Formats: sequence, C-alpha cells, structure tokens
Amino acid sequence: MAEETPRGRNRAVLGERDEGTPRGRKRAAFHEAGVDCGGGAGYRTMRANSSPLKERDFLMSKYVAAILAVVLCCAGSLAAEDLAPSGFVTSVTGPGLIELGEKVAGEIAFAKVAKDHDVTIRWVDTKGRVCEQISKTISPPQTSLRYRLETANPIGYNHRVEVLIDGQVQSASHRFTVQYPYGPWIDYYSVVWAHYKRGEADLVRQAGYNGQITSANAFYGSYPFDDRSHHVTDSDLFQYPDNIGYRVFAYYHKRRTEFRAMVKTWFKHPDSPVLRHRRPSLTDEGTWDKFAGYLLPVVAKAKRYRPIFYNMADELGVADQSSVSDLDWAYSSRDAWREWLKAKYVTVTNLNRQWDSQYATWDAVRAFFPSTNYMYDRLWEHNLLPKTWGTVEKFNDEFGTSYASFKAVVAGYRNVRTDDEGMTAAGLGATHRSIRGLNAKLGSSFKDLEEAESYLKNFEQWVGLQTGDDTRGWNLSWWC
Repeated sequence: MAEETPRGRNRAVLGERDEGTPRGRKRAAFHEAGVDCGGGAGYRTMRANSSPLKERDFLMSKYVAAILAVVLCCAGSLAAEDLAPSGFVTSVTGPGLIELGEKVAGEIAFAKVAKDHDVTIRWVDTKGRVCEQISKTISPPQTSLRYRLETANPIGYNHRVEVLIDGQVQSASHRFTVQYPYGPWIDYYSVVWAHYKRGEADLVRQAGYNGQITSANAFYGSYPFDDRSHHVTDSDLFQYPDNIGYRVFAYYHKRRTEFRAMVKTWFKHPDSPVLRHRRPSLTDEGTWDKFAGYLLPVVAKAKRYRPIFYNMADELGVADQSSVSDLDWAYSSRDAWREWLKAKYVTVTNLNRQWDSQYATWDAVRAFFPSTNYMYDRLWEHNLLPKTWGTVEKFNDEFGTSYASFKAVVAGYRNVRTDDEGMTAAGLGATHRSIRGLNAKLGSSFKDLEEAESYLKNFEQWVGLQTGDDTRGWNLSWWC
C-alpha cells in the first residue's frame, strides 16, 4: 500500500536507481539474507517507539547478524570440501577366493588427493563383525595404496574389505570367500531339512541345528556373489546341495501333471493300473551321462564351500513304493534283474520256493511288482488273518460274511478298495451301481450298500490295529 502514496513511489524509484551502486548491491545482499535495511515494518515500528540511540543499536545488530550468516555459510562450504566423500575411494581389489590362513592382499584406488587423509582398512565378516583393521595415511599426489590383511582365524565363508577415509565409510569395498580345508567327519551334523529365509539362521542355530539343505539350483547362479540375492553360505551353517539329480530319477518330479493324473486313476482303480516305464532308468544307456550333466556343474560351484556331502537324489520313488509308476520297468533293468536272480538261485524251482512264485522258465521272469498293497495282501492272507482268527469260519462269524478262505477275503477287499469317499455307501453305489454288482466284486452276499459299508469299515479298523512288531512267519524276501 505504501507504493500507492507519493512517498512510497519515491522510495521505489530510489530503490531501482541505486540497484547498480555499491549501496544498492549491499541493500540487495542484506535483503536476501533476511535483513531489513531500513524502511521496513520493523524499522518503522522501532522509529515510532525508540530513541535515536536504540535505533542505531537495532540496525547494528541486524548488520552483524547478516555478516555472521554469510561467514558461517562460507565456513560450512569450506568444511564440506575438506571432508572426503563416501566416493573418495574409487575401487578396492583383491582375491575372490582364499585358502584358510592365506593373506588377503590388494590395492585401493582414490580420487584426486589434495591433502593428507587417514585411511582405515578393515576386514569384516558375514555378520558385520570387524575381525582385523590396519591404519595408514595417504598424501598428495598419491592415487593408490596397497594393503595386506591376515585371515588366520576367519568366521564364516563370506567377507569383505572395507575402507574408511577420515572415519567415513566408503561405498567401494571388496568381497571375498574363505575356503576351508577338508577335515575329518565330526560326531554328527544336525541338519534341518527345510529352506529358511535369509536372516533366520540365528533362530535355526538356537533351535540346535548347525546345518541346512541348499538347493542344487542355487549353485548355478552368479556366485560367489550376486547383489540381487544373498549367497547360499551367508547363514554360516554347514550345508549340502540337495537332490541334484531328481530330474533324472524321480518320475513325479519329471512329469508332475501326468503323475497326478495317474494317482487319481490309481485311487479309483488300484488293481488296473496303466504301467508307465521309468525313463530314463538307472540302467538305460545315457542315464549316467545325463546325471553327470547336473552333478558336475554343482560340484564345480559348491566345492569351494566344502559341503558336508552331495545328495545325488532322494525321493527316487513315491512314498513306500505303492505306485507302479515308481518302479523300474525298463528292459535293461529286467534283463539285469534276471541275471542276478540266476546267479543267486540257480534254478527257477529255487526261485519259486523262496518268492512264492510260479514261473515256468527264466524267460518268464519279469519284475515281481512288489508294491506295498501287494505285499500287504500277501501278509494278511498268510500271516495276520490266520494269527488273529485261526480259521476263516471264525472270521465269517465276526463279520457276518461267508468267505471260503482268507485268500478270498483279501481278494474281495482288493477288488473294491479305493479312497475313503469311495468306500462309503454312496461311493460304492456310484462305482458298482447296485448291491448285486458290489457283491460280485466283493465275493459277498450283503443285503444293501449300507451293510457292505459297515463290513468294510469294520475290516479296515482291524487292519489299522495291525503292527509289524511280530514278524514271525512273514516271508521277508519282498522287503530284502
């Protein structure tokens, strides 16, 4: 509003006129520093309420404050230029892998050195613990510095060389791995068979474990170090590459979709399976070459970390061999199996006596199909049912059936067994359509589906009570 008055317009014109004078430049500088150099509201208030002496003191305090602000700003700028930034070290070099007890030697490169600087070089382990440090000084026109660190007692696998300039940590560092010598097998390793996230290793260790499994695939990565992911040895736990060759051997790993479809079919029709050859078999030509293609790259990457062992493959089969797709039906395996039996039993008669088989010639000998269900069928028939009831008549009295032999009991159950849902009255009806059709399969004469369901439920309860504590009378050849 002051500029609308004659006095205000005059003050504005005067201000414009002395912009190029020393006084004008000084006024502008003080204005930028936040100091009212006269004519401001604070000045006018002070003139109205103060004496000339107070007016002089007020203006002097303003000028001094402005000068101090400029001085402090310049001093801060000079101090910032004097400190070495975090990027003062441009690179740190050294070996990527060392043997236990070997020294770590390398070179540190600096940006332009304009003054003396204190240099601290320290060795830091996986968990950030400083294991050793040395101090040096650099002076102009020095651009690099050699270092040498002892690593006689390292902790863990992965370490780094870290540099501080005048106490400030530099962004450039060097990472390296310590390779431990092979030693004797200790009393035991306690390995948890599970994958845990990075940072959970201390909890695993607190739980009493000193080892972990490591995915074999991990050793195919950009190791030993990769900024995008942690290293397999960051946990500092003992480790081993797990299941290296599962793609070769485990059917349900190789063809999961097909395997799941087969499982569903098997549950509905367990005695009419569609046999699938294992491809490749352990005896098929080229199998071991394919396996070596998985194994050798893993060993090449992992050996520097001295794994406890290499797990070539586990879970070669499914559970306890209850699926025919889990067995080896390759012709090369059949022929090798036949030759082994010939050497062991000499005659087919001896073979049949031991294995309870009825082969007429050696050429007729094929896989014995030792599935769990088949083995337990024979166990029930020859051992568990007779041991429990003695005669089939006592069994019939217990269950309200009319079987002629224990073999018929097992055969009937084998013909209808399926999943839990299929063993209900509704499930039996859906599969067999009527009690007449079910009786034909079961070898029974039940009045309705509910009566059949009750029998099957009671029979399975008896099965569930059986144990393997007493193996007297068993033919254990199938399991040997």
